[in-house]
Amino acid sequence: MTATVLAGWLGVIEQAASRYGLDFASLLQRSGIDPELLQQGTARVPQRKISDLMQLAMVMSNDRGFALTVARQVRPPSWYSLGYAIWASDTLLQGCQRLQHCAALFADAFHVQLIEHDGELQVVLRQAPLLRDPLLMLDWEVFAATIVLTIRHLHPAKPQPLRVVLPGPEPEMTAPFKRLFGEALAWQGEEVVLTFSASLMKEWLPGRNPELARQHDELSQRYLQAMNHRSFSRQVYEQLLSRDSLREVEAAQVAEALHMNLRTFQRRLQDEECCFRELLDQARHALCCRYLNNEQLSMGEISYLLGFANVSNLYRAFRRWRQEAPGEYRQRRRHDSLACLQTGGRSAQALIPVTFR
Repeated sequence: MTATVLAGWLGVIEQAASRYGLDFASLLQRSGIDPELLQQGTARVPQRKISDLMQLAMVMSNDRGFALTVARQVRPPSWYSLGYAIWASDTLLQGCQRLQHCAALFADAFHVQLIEHDGELQVVLRQAPLLRDPLLMLDWEVFAATIVLTIRHLHPAKPQPLRVVLPGPEPEMTAPFKRLFGEALAWQGEEVVLTFSASLMKEWLPGRNPELARQHDELSQRYLQAMNHRSFSRQVYEQLLSRDSLREVEAAQVAEALHMNLRTFQRRLQDEECCFRELLDQARHALCCRYLNNEQLSMGEISYLLGFANVSNLYRAFRRWRQEAPGEYRQRRRHDSLACLQTGGRSAQALIPVTFR
């Protein structure tokens, strides 16, 4: 899955960057993001580019807590109609339920789950399955901080979470994180877990407005329906990535997996000016990079899994994709991973150019 984020979040990151005096136009250019997207709030930006933009801004600002600064700039319009619906909710629980059902509107890289037990309500953020580019620590931090700050804005008591668990290693400077999340903060989890008092989450909010919330719920549903309709090619691509092997895969097999006949399948792709062969090539590219990161797989095994007739075809395809040999890519990624471990960040990886209409 190639995750995306609502383009309106670029404005949020721009506001955060301005607090450090950073040249945002330069940051956008270095992250491969079209500056025109700043004026297109309902467009979509690849999650990976947003992640790289924040990572670069964090380095340039020399502030490990840059994600927290980003979260502090979030306002209802940053979430489009979902933001207004959450702010008009009757209770914090209802707002979290809206987030659970419509999170993909602003970011589809993670899923939200609500768990109530023993008088506590947990808001759990999990990475979406089949995500091609794993989320960074900064991504988890900005999502978690945004939820906590929104809850604090909405409730007059400005409640703190009872407990917070964040993924990734504990940073050297924990003070900014504990000021925002509270002292009961731990790292090294595999997901974000925000724990609140269940009774507090069910209290009436002073700013509740059911009619306003309903209208924005309808707008959110229309946006999500249009988003899903436009991305049939994404569904096909994700179906290809979910397979154990791309050997001898045919369009008819994927159409069957998506519960439609081949003619409808081909028409849907044509409507998006796309073809199955193009998506199969993109899926091979993405999976090849993933397989090369696994040192246990030989070139012959990778070639077989991707459906190439021989290793020579794999080499020719990889040079077309990335202008280098697969062995060179594997060696460079090994070097980047070692550097990443030494610096505690994520190594820079070339973007895989996948475009969905």
